[in-house]
Amino acid sequence: MRNGFGDVELAVRGRWVVVELGGSTRKLGRMLGAEVVLDARTTTMRRDRLRLLFAGLFVPRECLVLSGVEPSGPVTVTVVPRKSFQELWAALVLAGVEIEATGGG
Repeated sequence: MRNGFGDVELAVRGRWVVVELGGSTRKLGRMLGAEVVLDARTTTMRRDRLRLLFAGLFVPRECLVLSGVEPSGPVTVTVVPRKSFQELWAALVLAGVEIEATGGG
């Protein structure tokens, strides 16, 4: 994933899901408190579609929406994986993240 300054990384570390700035911006992100740490056991996820602006066109992309709670309150993170969506989904399920009911049947 990318932000305006560099990479954004999502890592599954045991039962923790960590979203933080990567590369040369990692240290700055930690200093600014830009890191999100969620307990997988109290986090839900669902698939969604996100329209991203690419070369002047809005391109729909499959994304993963994580919802959980940090000490500061509820957090929702939307992730567009660069690599395998299925591998990320499987790693999150293995860590204990629950699949959110969609209600659409």
